[in-house]
Amino acid sequence: MTPTAPETGRQVTLATLVDVMGTIESALSMAREEVDALNVFPVPDGDTGTNLLMTVRSALAEVSDDADAATRAHQLGHGAVRGARGNSGVIFSQVVRALLEHVTDEPFTTRDLAAFLSSARDLSYDAVAEPVAGTILTAMDEAVAAAERSMEDHLDLPLALEQVTDAVALAVARTRDVLDANRHAGVVDAGARGFEVAMVALRAHLQGDEVPSHPPPVRRSQETGDIRRESGSLAYQYEVQYLLEAPDDRAETLRRELTDLGDSVVVVACGGLLNVHVHTNEVDAAVAVGAALGTTTRVEVHAFADQIDRPTVEATSQHRAVGHVVVLPSAALGDLVTVPGVRVVVASPGRLPSVADLLAAAGEVDADDVVVLPGHRNVVPTAVQAARVSQAEEGPDLHVVAEADTAPAVLAALAVADEELLDVELLATAAADVVAGEIVGAVRDATTPVGGVRRGDHLVVVGGRVVAASDDADAMRERLLDALLADGAELVTVLAGHDTTVADRAAFTEAVRRRVPDAEVEVLAADLPTSRWLVGAEGVPVHR
Repeated sequence: MTPTAPETGRQVTLATLVDVMGTIESALSMAREEVDALNVFPVPDGDTGTNLLMTVRSALAEVSDDADAATRAHQLGHGAVRGARGNSGVIFSQVVRALLEHVTDEPFTTRDLAAFLSSARDLSYDAVAEPVAGTILTAMDEAVAAAERSMEDHLDLPLALEQVTDAVALAVARTRDVLDANRHAGVVDAGARGFEVAMVALRAHLQGDEVPSHPPPVRRSQETGDIRRESGSLAYQYEVQYLLEAPDDRAETLRRELTDLGDSVVVVACGGLLNVHVHTNEVDAAVAVGAALGTTTRVEVHAFADQIDRPTVEATSQHRAVGHVVVLPSAALGDLVTVPGVRVVVASPGRLPSVADLLAAAGEVDADDVVVLPGHRNVVPTAVQAARVSQAEEGPDLHVVAEADTAPAVLAALAVADEELLDVELLATAAADVVAGEIVGAVRDATTPVGGVRRGDHLVVVGGRVVAASDDADAMRERLLDALLADGAELVTVLAGHDTTVADRAAFTEAVRRRVPDAEVEVLAADLPTSRWLVGAEGVPVHR
């Protein structure tokens, strides 16, 4: 007996694929915060839910309204691979790809469901260099098994999907006990949970039901343990992702070479376009191995300790000899920049700017030479790649000041910037004269390089490393100033976070003046989204 298509609800065919993806997008949008919170970071929360959602949204954004059904299906798959973000997003793009490969003009059946899930699982395993149990891959294994049982039992598609979603729910619950990090934190795997949300959405579409607005609750234990990121070892501090224009058969070579540089390696191919993902400490090398095999685009580098969101820029029509693109952590701080010919890329927690973002900002400056002040050390490789792309596309000459890798260093460089004269060395010298550090808040209990911390504790971060942690705000202020001002300073710039008060800023200023009474002190209400305090000291007589 051949499984039949559902008699009620909505069909899954080439003609309805966009609607199906829209249902999944709605479900992931509602579950986004919950899935994000399943990643355990000290600062900030994880982003698996965001990565899954953005992958689906990228797929939908590529669809042309006037295209035929087959073309729209191809556009969905291409958009998912191009827009996939993070380890889970890249894997989920393979789920999307598998679904598209098994949808036809005829209504989807239970046999199609089993074939789709089997293909999704195989593609996902192939994409991952080192598969790990207790993740989205495990949830896929259970989904395949349930779908095959349903086919053998001759269940129709709605009933088969109920069996599949029930099996996935059990698999997700069990992920809490598979990985040590999940067990210690008392959470299930975020990627597996996101896959569950998507499968429930597919079932809702078939049955003509509304997508559940609140997914079933995930219980958490009170035990705390190691920091948990989306996946991979804590030994690696950066997430690198890029697109690579290269033949599909180079994916395996790239996976093998990236495995030598880090973990959480995922490489997926889509007709000459590879989406590459790795956690590593060797950012340049990770990009270089891809560049050796093809053309890299949209290089993105994320620091797990401090991720910022996609920027926004404003346009101008005035052509200039020299322009500047700067990355700063808040709109309030960007509003304080009054240097002519500057485009401020405003960032917020979640994601670092991409090559495309920096190129767009450089184009808006409309200048022959554009100086890029990265504002964060993990934006430097992206800026360098943007300069190469701009050169290849015969765009403006981009000059990256790598020394301007903190907001205070950016401000110091802008203080000597000239819209008529290109002097990269001068800007680099001004930026290099800044020593910076910050105080951030832990968002949950966790283990750090300086020991265990509890949610709400204050962490002192200097040079990208946590050097102190305590619930005593005043003590951490002193530790930060110890690190920055022990040898004195001529100028101290204090950028205050959104949760500081006038009294807080006055007390901080007084603490600075006690240490360097002769220094110029500038305190700015910068409305920083993740840092409580970000301090830059200039004119410090230290050996670099």
